[in-house]
Amino acid sequence: MLLEKIRDFTEKSLLAKLIFWILVVGLLIGYFAVFLQRGIEIEDNFLRKYRNGDGILYKGKDFWGELKVFVTGEKHNSKTTDVIYELPGNVTRYYTVHFEESDNWYSGINKITDETGKILFRGTSRYTGSSVNLYDIDGKPAYFLGEPKIIVVHSNSSMQSPYTKDYSIALRSVAGTALGTEEHTRGSFPMMTGAVLIMFIVLLDFFVPLLFFNLKTIFLTDDAEPSDIYIFFQRLRWTVLPILSLGLLISALFL
Repeated sequence: MLLEKIRDFTEKSLLAKLIFWILVVGLLIGYFAVFLQRGIEIEDNFLRKYRNGDGILYKGKDFWGELKVFVTGEKHNSKTTDVIYELPGNVTRYYTVHFEESDNWYSGINKITDETGKILFRGTSRYTGSSVNLYDIDGKPAYFLGEPKIIVVHSNSSMQSPYTKDYSIALRSVAGTALGTEEHTRGSFPMMTGAVLIMFIVLLDFFVPLLFFNLKTIFLTDDAEPSDIYIFFQRLRWTVLPILSLGLLISALFL
């Protein structure tokens, strides 16, 4: 079984054990370096965050090509910031987000305009700590408005690129990208936590093989011994569950 083979390999020599732990530590460092990357998502694609002069660049790829989002200027240092989307199919969208106060962008957004200066949104916003919501001049949530269209959902269920001349960005997403509330780590903490928990249980079962059996039978009978079937399935768990845990760790980076 998998864990038994790993144990047999590491017990061969000190060098084998050293190689194993160097490999494990190296993989963990590489994994968390990717897991903790910051970025945003477009069409379920992760765009990694980079510094771009005084501003920020989010960059990634999907089946259709390269995706870039630029946020210009230093945060809390201007009354406006430009959010520029460069998407596959030569689709470019240019927005300017206007803030109430130049030194405190969280004070509110009063309008969003396009590259021609046309007002796409006018009103205010509220920052909740994890998201930003837009409200019209009457104080109503902007996503209830028919025009301008705030929320647009694109489906990529067919093999046709969603990036067409009619492609539009949700203005609430534009506002969140400007403020940084759209940002998150690449990895999924709940999925990673599940993987670590499974691996912890497996290792506990491997190094203390009678622990769970004794917990199960402690109130049923004295001097119980595990059956051959129990031992078979226990060893099977030592192979299947580590693979499941590894699958969850990988999925935590991409789902």
